Amino acid sequence: MDKKHTLIQRIKTYILNPAKYFEKCREEPSCAKHLGLLTLIAIARALISNQVNRQSFSQMNHLMISNQSHNDANNIVVNFLGVVNSPVAITIGAIAALMASYIISAGICYALIGKLFKGGKSYKHMMAVLAISGYPSAIYNLINGFLPKEADVSFVNELALTINVFTFWTFVLMIVGSSVVFEVPREKRVVVNVILFFMVIALNFINYSAGSLYKIYG
Repeated sequence: MDKKHTLIQRIKTYILNPAKYFEKCREEPSCAKHLGLLTLIAIARALISNQVNRQSFSQMNHLMISNQSHNDANNIVVNFLGVVNSPVAITIGAIAALMASYIISAGICYALIGKLFKGGKSYKHMMAVLAISGYPSAIYNLINGFLPKEADVSFVNELALTINVFTFWTFVLMIVGSSVVFEVPREKRVVVNVILFFMVIALNFINYSAGSLYKIYG
């Protein structure tokens, strides 16, 4: 009962008072468990997207195969779709996309906030801030995974889908987290906020698009 109560309290603090939640991160940055949970969500989203859109795109895949003029080409296409569509490939792709996006984004943010603006702390602190802030976007992507996707969505429309309430929630959490953990001076926060905003968009777009690949090849 105590563990359940503690979990509920943590969730309430995360939603209602994120600054207090990030204070512990400043002293003891822990990103492994958050990245682990985000990875599980990303894998679930990719697998769900694949199943939801498997029937929708089966006709498109058959058309691709039928348009090939040689049997060897047909076999290549069939084998490729089979590999991409396998649970193992989907899982590996989801993990690779999420980890790469967070590792690169944390490096960029740390170079700017931790080094350029003399924010102190470590790369691990920045990774923890990004991971803790990533839950709203991850939840949005998971929900979106249950919705069928059109095959001809343009880049602009794809990008627009990543800008929503959940994205701004993640953005706010990153602002709060970087301010609390790295103690960014007030006069530098505008520049930092602009950097973080574009980083949130990039992170969300990469993970959203990675999951969408399995919709197209479902």
